[in-house]
Amino acid sequence: MTHNDFISNPLEFWMSLFPSATREKPRFSALAEAILRQAADLAAVVKAIPPAFSILQATGSQLDAAGEACGIQHQRNRGSLPGSMGNPHGHRRK
Repeated sequence: MTHNDFISNPLEFWMSLFPSATREKPRFSALAEAILRQAADLAAVVKAIPPAFSILQATGSQLDAAGEACGIQHQRNRGSLPGSMGNPHGHRRK
């Protein structure tokens, strides 16, 4: 089995690592599958974590938190951006 087999079906991959004489025992197979199924579920959860914290996929408050970690404060007013032609200082007009 290859790395791609592990990705597509980790439970079957892990079970294939046991000797065939051991895999043929029903009690052992049931116990191993029960444990490995939980490990496979945990691996799937761990695999899903990085996208949840990706700056490339962040929106709203996630971007605010990333900006604050970098020392950037989010501007709450919706006026012109600093440096724009309408208002060079980024302040709201009175």
